[in-house]
Amino acid sequence: MELTLKNGEILTFRKLNISDYDNVNKFLERIATESPNTNQYVGQPPKNYADCEKIYASEQYLFLGVFNATNELVGSCSIGINKPNHPYMGLNSSFGISVLKAYYGCGIGSVFMDEMEKWAREKKMHRIQGEVRAENRRAISLYIKHGFSIEGCAKETAWINGKWMDSYYIGKILK
Repeated sequence: MELTLKNGEILTFRKLNISDYDNVNKFLERIATESPNTNQYVGQPPKNYADCEKIYASEQYLFLGVFNATNELVGSCSIGINKPNHPYMGLNSSFGISVLKAYYGCGIGSVFMDEMEKWAREKKMHRIQGEVRAENRRAISLYIKHGFSIEGCAKETAWINGKWMDSYYIGKILK
């Protein structure tokens, strides 16, 4: 799938695979420096190669990346079945999205949201859930636009730039 930006740049969306390993680690390092609204952090050890190989191939997860013309990873999303073998909770999934600042407002988040929901429906998921920093208005707006609701608030979940930040729990029931 492709997305043409207003400036004519073409971005390509595709499933991540193990050949993207180095590109993913570079992306995660960069995201850690660009935004406090991520779980990535500066100095984080690289993802384990064998774990990535296994998880990218798993049917219980979807990892999508969006690449620019030079094959740089500029955004990624993931969604996975929380407890696939659990008799009560096996139809719940959780997601995450990251996009480089230079690509904010380009429609990448909406493509990711649509693709993750499509995957969740194909997997017969009942619910998609996530967590977002309460001050991340851009992401909250995206999630609400795609039918998510704020379901609760966790107080002081992250110490960022000298102050505690809250997080919202968000969710969407798939009907």
